[in-house]
Amino acid sequence: MLLAADSFTVRDGKVRGLSLHLQRFHRATGVPIDQLRRLLSGVRGSPRLEFTAAGVSVRRRPARVEEDSVRIMGSLFDDRTSPLVKGPDLEWLASVKPSGGEAWLIDHDGLVVEACFATPVLFSGGRALFPQHPRQLDSVTRRLVVRAFDAFGFPYEFVGPLPPEKFDAGWLLNATGVRRFGAAPEGIRRQVLGWMDAHAEPVDVIP
Repeated sequence: MLLAADSFTVRDGKVRGLSLHLQRFHRATGVPIDQLRRLLSGVRGSPRLEFTAAGVSVRRRPARVEEDSVRIMGSLFDDRTSPLVKGPDLEWLASVKPSGGEAWLIDHDGLVVEACFATPVLFSGGRALFPQHPRQLDSVTRRLVVRAFDAFGFPYEFVGPLPPEKFDAGWLLNATGVRRFGAAPEGIRRQVLGWMDAHAEPVDVIP
């Protein structure tokens, strides 16, 4: 059984938010960060750190294609058992995620928690809105986007949970990239991607 996991993409030997990914995995598993760095050294593509009862390992996978946009294909009830830890619910999420798009995970009150494999940010009135929910996974890419907005002076705020009808224009964030849905701004998205690449961290351990 997969107890915890963390995945990302290596681009030109670097990973966006590598330290944040390793810290999140360490919090979930207790595996020392130095050990994780040694495991990942030399790995390319889109690796996944995996933690089971047998210990920690790295699953080597081909690099995932970074897409510019995504289709939202409905909503479904958030039936995850461990929403705050990435890993235990990955199999269930893969089984319910629509082919060729994404879906909102909805709580008992009909409010959006997040998407199956991504965290949303909305745009309204020239500013970004980050809906927060108690069952939302701590997103590394969201943290990076906030840092980029701070660097650019782009206005944003954190707001409470919202119903699906409020999610008409925004981005979906995950380690694969930043994808638009609806009439979300493209210029600032390109700037954010450039900032994240400029601040990406080397994955290889230097002897």
